[in-house]
Amino acid sequence: MNHSDLPVIKGEIHNVLAVMRQNARWASPLRFSSEPFTTLLNSTSQSNSIPLDLIAIFQNLLDILVGHSLLSTLEIEMSASHYVYPFTCVVVSPHTSSTITGAALSSLHKFLLYGFLRRDSLAAKEGIEMIGDAIINCKFEEVSEGEGEVVLMKLLELSGLCIRCDVGDFLSEDLIFKIFMVCYEVAVSSSNFEMSSEERKKKNVSNDIDNGNGKGGNKKNVSALLSTTAANSLAHICLCLFNRSKNDSLMASGDDEDGDDDVLNWGGEENGVGVGVGGGGGNKNAKLEQFVDSEASAKAEANFAVVRIMQHLSTLTNPRQNSDQTCTLALSLINIALETSTTHLSRYATLIPIMQDDLCKHLLQLSQAEELTILSLTLRVVFNLFNSMKDLLKVQLEVFLTSVHLRILSNAHKNSSEFERRELALESLLEFCQEPALMQDLYTNYDCDMQVSE
Repeated sequence: MNHSDLPVIKGEIHNVLAVMRQNARWASPLRFSSEPFTTLLNSTSQSNSIPLDLIAIFQNLLDILVGHSLLSTLEIEMSASHYVYPFTCVVVSPHTSSTITGAALSSLHKFLLYGFLRRDSLAAKEGIEMIGDAIINCKFEEVSEGEGEVVLMKLLELSGLCIRCDVGDFLSEDLIFKIFMVCYEVAVSSSNFEMSSEERKKKNVSNDIDNGNGKGGNKKNVSALLSTTAANSLAHICLCLFNRSKNDSLMASGDDEDGDDDVLNWGGEENGVGVGVGGGGGNKNAKLEQFVDSEASAKAEANFAVVRIMQHLSTLTNPRQNSDQTCTLALSLINIALETSTTHLSRYATLIPIMQDDLCKHLLQLSQAEELTILSLTLRVVFNLFNSMKDLLKVQLEVFLTSVHLRILSNAHKNSSEFERRELALESLLEFCQEPALMQDLYTNYDCDMQVSE
């Protein structure tokens, strides 16, 4: 830490204690006559139990910090988890009010925003995972109408910052996915989403955010503002995660990128042999084979957060099981993922069959939607999808060009919305045509292939 960090930590302790003292449960005079709580350093090593006397654990931390101006001057070794722990205890306690939980969430947000948890900080991984666990296990009692949404707003802000911060990549893959699902649950809790029963069954959040009794009771619909904020948090998380996965991919492969304009062998062995020129297709297939490794590697890859998120989003694009609002949200997030990761998404062998089968099937169904927003997002996903992994989607691209773009343009209906749909299809085709190697690719991989349609 660079400057005046302890005054900030002590200030946040006082802020939370001030709120707790206003609550009858924590302001009991019995605590003045009872034995003090065990020391802070011993309490952090306990199992995931929640201390009953939260005020005592804050006071123990405060006693340690009194008289010091910088953490480096402490006589004992103070790790990030030591000053994070009391605040996370408040967040996960089912006995705290929404006001107290909101104050603790604001404190954790400030610690991350000020950069207190750095990559070289002592126990930084333990500290950031404590915050992540607190996010997915957050519980509180809503004491007045509207306060619950304030807490959820703070929770969303902390969720995004927890993943975007300097130590965000210290989070486990499972924890990252659960944080993503917490934000998703808030986003679809609005009455605007009108979730079907099938969609509710598909939600796989291990811990609920409780409004009211803290025991998983029925949740109230959140406002449209909070739902939109949650969708923005999901967008920020996707942007960060898929950009990080691209950087990891670049570090793993060095500078060995396909920087040429050779015609690609679209489809590889699965979709038929493309003709290809200049050896570009062979290079691509060699790269694909390099990343399709052993069965153990595939199982490990399936647990990656980006893979699980893309799999979940692909499921959400099914128009037969999800509402239009849910499909719109999923399409928007998929677009962000494809735009951010570019061609590096094809390096995940586990994702290839998901993109080839489920996602493309759902995109074909969504292309028939009457809602212009869904059609526009669908066409955009199609374009970004084939910009990212067109060498693996030869058959799918043929289907989209003939069954989506050309079908919309050849539709004989003369209603007003049909003209808008034609305009969207033309704009999408124009963007395809602006790709430098498209015409050569189409000729090589379709006109010269006897197995494709004319």
